Amino acid sequence: MKYITVTLSFILILCSVSVAQINVSATANGTFGVSAYMTITKLADLDFGNMIKGANVTVASTDPRAAEFGFTGNANTVVDVTMTFPSVLTSGIHSMNFNEPNNSVLYNTVPNVNTANSFKGKKNWSARTGANGDLYIWAGGNVHPGNTQSAGTYTGVIQLVIVSP
Repeated sequence: MKYITVTLSFILILCSVSVAQINVSATANGTFGVSAYMTITKLADLDFGNMIKGANVTVASTDPRAAEFGFTGNANTVVDVTMTFPSVLTSGIHSMNFNEPNNSVLYNTVPNVNTANSFKGKKNWSARTGANGDLYIWAGGNVHPGNTQSAGTYTGVIQLVIVSP
């Protein structure tokens, strides 16, 4: 059994713009793994854009700001997929809540999120690769800055594991 693990760190840069507004951008720094015939690549970063203190921000998996991954393995093969999300993002001693919205992780055998399928439940996902061995995965999330959220660089880790027989 072969598997690839990709750890995706994302950084939220918070800069105070005014008393009630926080400017936020997120960069997902992914790595790609190669194991025999399998590769996984981060294709897009998760980007939360601008925020206001106390206002939750959601990036849906169908949003162009969602994280996107590409996987290539054997054609028409069922693979097991696991994605683990952080519960908080931290900046020194400060933290901000992060949540994966329900059914937010989508997959498709072509790079088209609009026709993608949702993984059901939180664990033991599986998907079939396409005729060319490709599988695309999109993930969004929620951040919850508090009314007194401190400016800073907030980080967290998303881990993606794909196992192929």
